[in-house]
Amino acid sequence: MKVKEKEIRKMIAIEMILTGQEPIRALKKELDRRLVQSICAPLTLGRLHALQRRYDGEVSRIATDTADHIQTIVNQLDSSIRGQGRTALEEAIKTQNRGYSSLM
Repeated sequence: MKVKEKEIRKMIAIEMILTGQEPIRALKKELDRRLVQSICAPLTLGRLHALQRRYDGEVSRIATDTADHIQTIVNQLDSSIRGQGRTALEEAIKTQNRGYSSLM
């Protein structure tokens, strides 16, 4: 069935070229492409940048607060936790806390 579809598409393309419709099709395709480039894309990018500006500050503030709270918890760890357990716990917290730095 796919072979038939390909043959039909080829025949339609040949017919369009022979009847002169191919240049019209190419022109329409180019106009659609330019419409997207000049109108649709700038509007979409503008909306995207507006959302980024709106929420960047908020995300940074929340990430900073969270990192500070995590550091406070690390500082308040019970001193009775010692040895490898404490070291592993502190390392895990530090590793997870680094993720917030990229958001700040």
